[in-house]
Amino acid sequence: MTTVKIKVNYHFYLHHEPTKTLIEKLTWTQMNSLCRTLRSGEWADWKVWVAELELWFDLTDLIQEILKRSDGLFRKPPVPKQGKDGRTMEHQLVDAPEDMRQHPRYEIKLPVMLDITGSLINTFTADISESGIRLKEEIPLRKEISHLFLYYRSGNSLIEFKSRPVMEGSSKLAFSRLQLISCNHIDLWRSLIKRAAQDSENLTE
Repeated sequence: MTTVKIKVNYHFYLHHEPTKTLIEKLTWTQMNSLCRTLRSGEWADWKVWVAELELWFDLTDLIQEILKRSDGLFRKPPVPKQGKDGRTMEHQLVDAPEDMRQHPRYEIKLPVMLDITGSLINTFTADISESGIRLKEEIPLRKEISHLFLYYRSGNSLIEFKSRPVMEGSSKLAFSRLQLISCNHIDLWRSLIKRAAQDSENLTE
């Protein structure tokens, strides 16, 4: 069996021999995730081109190394706790009205991190509501995107949001507002909003 040390900055090409299908330029995160979906009986059907090494490998020679490692992965995707029995997922949908401005907004500066297709950006909020966030600064994009991930650490808990950038004006390549789609700690987020509302009321008394 061939032994190769995989680095997280490598890029991979997967070739499915039975169908002559080539999946091009996978990142380590994508490669790791895809391999976890394959049954062991399918491993022999795949070959892997490691771009930085300029070598082909049988997937069977790399699969154990790939599956045992989690370093370099940005995040774990939400996994269903149960199938169709009504129990919630790790991510819960955020209740968003037709007009996000229906939810009260509170001016509060929170340090947050954006994950835009693997690029990490640290910034701050300007105001928050239960269904949306406005950032202190406008974030430029290299291409149009449908969603991104936003992270905020509250104590020992990391709140993760799947979010949709709200494009304003004619530009489709910059945004400062986000519509929240789902959240992994929705109750904690609501408690933060409730605390912000109480602080706002105290300031006006």
